[in-house]
Amino acid sequence: MSIGAKAVASNCLRWSIPDRSNEPGSRQVSIRFLEWHPVAPVTRVTVRAIRSAHSFLMTCGIRPLGRLSRIAISFLIMQAAASAAMADGDGRPSWRERCPGASQWVEANSEQGDEAMKARDAKRQLTRPDWLQELQTRVDTEQAARRALFTENFSRASKNAVWKADADNYRWMTDVFAENGLFTAAQVGEYGLHLTWLLVHHADEHRQFQKISLGEFRKRYEAGEVNAQDLARLSDRVAVRFGQPQPYGSQNNWAKGGIDAQDIPDLARIEANRKALGLMSLADYGCMMNAVRGKPDQ
Repeated sequence: MSIGAKAVASNCLRWSIPDRSNEPGSRQVSIRFLEWHPVAPVTRVTVRAIRSAHSFLMTCGIRPLGRLSRIAISFLIMQAAASAAMADGDGRPSWRERCPGASQWVEANSEQGDEAMKARDAKRQLTRPDWLQELQTRVDTEQAARRALFTENFSRASKNAVWKADADNYRWMTDVFAENGLFTAAQVGEYGLHLTWLLVHHADEHRQFQKISLGEFRKRYEAGEVNAQDLARLSDRVAVRFGQPQPYGSQNNWAKGGIDAQDIPDLARIEANRKALGLMSLADYGCMMNAVRGKPDQ
């Protein structure tokens, strides 16, 4: 098996690692439904690596049967072949090298990462560790369902599994929130609130629920229990769902390019909002996201 195909196999096996963020803070590399983790290494994907990766997928019985399936397979190949290209010595600089401003921000704000949150939570006496475990189980389940979309070629069963996971999570959260309200760090820790954010973020069938939850997340942010990145992403998600301007500009098609490739008429306002919240500039964020999601020849 060629280096490119081996890289695909390695990446497929590593899909067991859940991805719970679309901003840096964790050094893990994984795949989320149509969304790349921004700390994944980006390299120039060689034709040979892509062909090897595609051959491996076909050998494993993953066949692009339609346009959507081909898109999904292309995303998978891009991620796997990137590692292969680096191994072949035909790589481009990593996102950290391409986007020094974003890299500096990540290093300077490492306290917002998963491990930092867990370290702080370890010093807490959580009052509802059972809820934290439930959150982790539900996130693991919905992430596994989203990964299966790729491995099962976007089959009806895999799409139904994602829908069921999101629906189950929505019902569970509404039941718990009705009696308890949004969790607190004292109950489930900062990391537990981060997991909660992901479940709310994926409750796109219930935009009013997302909007109400956003108000509660703002309170937790003001209490120092939710990080700025999660607050900004959910704020933008809700704004998009209600047809409103994004306050922080995170929800864009970064695959086609950085901020220069986006239709952002109010960039000055967004940059001011991001600065006020302590986020990296949208220029740096766009550079980082495009470095991960962009085409290899960009």
